[in-house]
Amino acid sequence: MIHREMFLTGVCYSGGWRHFNVQNRCMNGGEYDQDKLSCQCYGGYIGQFCERIMQDCTEGYDTGHYTKGSGIYLIYPNMAPSPFKVKCNMQYRGLTYIQMHKDGSTNFNRSWQEYKDGFGDVTKDFWLGNDKLVYLTNKRPQMLTFIFKDMSSTRQRVYKHFTLSQDGLYTMTYQTSWGATLPEKHGGDCLAELKGQPFSTFDRDNDDSLLNCAQEHKSGFWFKSCTPCNPNGVWSETPDKKRAGVPWEMFWTPGTEENLMLSCNAYLKAF
Repeated sequence: MIHREMFLTGVCYSGGWRHFNVQNRCMNGGEYDQDKLSCQCYGGYIGQFCERIMQDCTEGYDTGHYTKGSGIYLIYPNMAPSPFKVKCNMQYRGLTYIQMHKDGSTNFNRSWQEYKDGFGDVTKDFWLGNDKLVYLTNKRPQMLTFIFKDMSSTRQRVYKHFTLSQDGLYTMTYQTSWGATLPEKHGGDCLAELKGQPFSTFDRDNDDSLLNCAQEHKSGFWFKSCTPCNPNGVWSETPDKKRAGVPWEMFWTPGTEENLMLSCNAYLKAF
């Protein structure tokens, strides 16, 4: 044990020797790479010996442990009481997915408690959970990106310093916003008029309208009177891929305009 510790920390090593560990010093299922003299970690664990869980997917990328592919990983934000699973895309400096809505496999017309805790299958359609968004956005600065598709293009909108309030209302705010560089991929700023609004569901009406907007749109989201976008709306498909004109369908304006919103993914990236 002493020899292994001395060797791996550089003490008493003069070069020219090949060392073989009898015992794997990596923790939490990590594997020791004899050539690199370091641990290969899995599942969201990071550190010299895979001793802790990353705060978000971006940290996993930045530490060099996870730099390619996508999958399901554990994260442990500073504010969280315990670790939880997320979908990460490690190809673009670690993206932490908070929402996917692309195939109608999950009903997004859910209660306040369900949006608070999260629901769905993180490999398919899901909402990560408002409590988890609070943990993710209040200790490390994050950029929220919406990627949505219609019949003509894939569009993007980015919100820098995106946060949710810690008072239980999940009030949404951000500092700046921009779309993709190419005009045909530019997503309009749907959240501009919703900034500063608390979250709403059909059983917790926090909007400024006389209507229950969550009930009208059959989704949970930040509503005002009611909303220029409904990414958690009912997934549907029309023959011509155009909007049916009903308030509960998925849409994002300005951006998709009269085109039906075919899918929406949202992710956070720390900066």
